[in-house]
Amino acid sequence: MKYKHIVFDIDGTLIDTEYAVLHSLQETIRVLSGREIPCSELKFALGITGIAVCFFIVFSIISYFLLRELAYLSQRKSDKLKWICGRANYGF
Repeated sequence: MKYKHIVFDIDGTLIDTEYAVLHSLQETIRVLSGREIPCSELKFALGITGIAVCFFIVFSIISYFLLRELAYLSQRKSDKLKWICGRANYGF
């Protein structure tokens, strides 16, 4: 029998790509959000789809900037923060 195509399962079978995947994800998060996350905390990304990793990165970046902005506003004790918290009924 003559084969037209051969398929290799390279990732994790023929080549250990864990180091490259984790460090590229770590660098992407560092560049986009400024956060340093150890590779040991990023191992959840191994074996999942690219869209799930993208969702995690976007969610992390949004959370980071939102928390940073709230911390800035709370340090200033601005009326804007009091208004936001009052509207959200957090009791501040």
